[in-house]
Formats: sequence, C-alpha cells, structure tokens
Amino acid sequence: MNRNGGAGVRWMWCALAALGASTIGIAMGLGAGSVRRSAAPEPGATAPAVAVCSLVVDYGDFCQKHYTHIEFRPGMTAFDILKAAEAHPRGVKVSSAGSGERAFVKAIDDVANGEKKARKADAKSGNAEPIKGYWQFMVNGKYGERGAGATAVGAGDEVRWFFGEYTPPAEKPASP
Repeated sequence: MNRNGGAGVRWMWCALAALGASTIGIAMGLGAGSVRRSAAPEPGATAPAVAVCSLVVDYGDFCQKHYTHIEFRPGMTAFDILKAAEAHPRGVKVSSAGSGERAFVKAIDDVANGEKKARKADAKSGNAEPIKGYWQFMVNGKYGERGAGATAVGAGDEVRWFFGEYTPPAEKPASP
C-alpha cells in the first residue's frame, strides 16, 4: 500500500462522515425519491382509521400537558383516558383509589387533592393567595355527572383534567 492510497482511503471515510447519513442513504439507493413500501393495497381499500381522543391535564399553575392522540377503544371512560396517558413515554403519573366505576383520582404527577396552590387569576398580579384544590374533569367542556370511572367517552372527545377549587356548574332553570 503506498502513502497516497492510505491517505486517500482515510480522506474518503472522513468525507463520508462529514456528509452525513443522508448522503450514504442516497449512495445506497435510499434517497428521498425511493421510499420503500410494503405490498400495494387492494384497489378501493382504505387504511383502517385509528379512533383517538385528546387529553389536557391542567395543573392550575400555568402548566398544562396536552396529549392529542390517545388511542380510543370502545367502552373507555374519562379515567381510562387519563390512565392511557400514563403509558406515554412522557406520561403523567396517576395515583388513584378504587377501580371501575368507583375509580377516584388522588393525585396527578406531584399534585395531590387538598394541596394549596396559587390561584390562576391572582398569580398574574403577584397577589397569589393559596387555595385548596382538587382534581376535576370535563368531557367536551361539560362536567361529568358521575365519577370518572363511570363517565363514558367517545372517539374524538376531549377529556380535560384540571386542578382547582370546585365550582359547581350553573343550575339549570326549572322547566315550565
């Protein structure tokens, strides 16, 4: 092996490393225009759609977590959606008691029922008065009328868990 051959090989490897994996992929025929696909679908067939729900966890202190793609399965409840987010790689940690229709959320991540947190409205002004908060939930903007383990959700629903003082929904006017 001559002196130039050794340096030439070393230069080639350094150049390939500098150009990155995309250049190597193109050299191997894996460029942007050559997407590898599995067998073509039957004519007229469509890919099965995956039904999803979304979840917002609002900690009541200007911090929220949003999960926009939680796989929905028939029979899921507001509690099941929260537990499904727990399985996400950056999921929430749920502490609960009971199961099924009697499931009760005691804490989400490090925020437990009965803790004192700053009020959202007062925190902006600097006059943050601590309040005692509790975990509550809504489905599509409506308070659940039953517990989270008994409140069914549907595909496409948004479940919102939020920490704060309990404010009952406005009373419905009596029917004439």
